[in-house]
Amino acid sequence: MHSGHADDLISRTNQIILAKVVSAEISENGNEVSYKFKTIKVLKGNHLETFEILGYPLFEDEVKSFNHHNSEDFWTNHGGRVNGWTDCEIHPGFAVGLKYLVFMGKPYHVKSFELIYGTNDKWLLYVEGKLKP
Repeated sequence: MHSGHADDLISRTNQIILAKVVSAEISENGNEVSYKFKTIKVLKGNHLETFEILGYPLFEDEVKSFNHHNSEDFWTNHGGRVNGWTDCEIHPGFAVGLKYLVFMGKPYHVKSFELIYGTNDKWLLYVEGKLKP
């Protein structure tokens, strides 16, 4: 399970992007889903107009923002929208049309793909604050 402190995730990730999911297509094997994102804002790393992440179908309980990340449940070391599976890996799912703060690169973390509903989201503001020079 890849959890731990949020600051470690921010420092070890080279590419952090606020992005909107624009499409989802089932992969050839029928198990995975290729999600295409359009960049809204690059917080860290290189500018990408679009990018794709191979994930899995979205579970209904993964459409949550922890009350815009104000909930104490999110701020524990194991709090996050996506949890590890029995293989101890994170298999993200996304909803087309919604925005996410994406921490690219494996190993994925429970906080790697948080749902963001607005600019006043506490997680978004926290990450932006940590990345200011």
